[in-house]
Amino acid sequence: MRQRRDGVRKRQDGVMRQRRVTRQRRDGVMRQRWDGVMRQRRDGVMRQRRDGVMRQRRDGMRQRRDGVML
Repeated sequence: MRQRRDGVRKRQDGVMRQRRVTRQRRDGVMRQRWDGVMRQRRDGVMRQRRDGVMRQRRDGMRQRRDGVML
């Protein structure tokens, strides 16, 4: 199950990571971000991203180690 999910995610990552997109937050602020960097995993695993930022993933929440909530 996990292998299949990661395979799908990997295929999407290659496409999405190249494109910079703007996403509107709840407070109405438009932010520019890299899609691949923001992508969330549900299994709560610490993972080293390509940009060198270590992220901790938890269910239903996105958290950066530098304290910035996305």
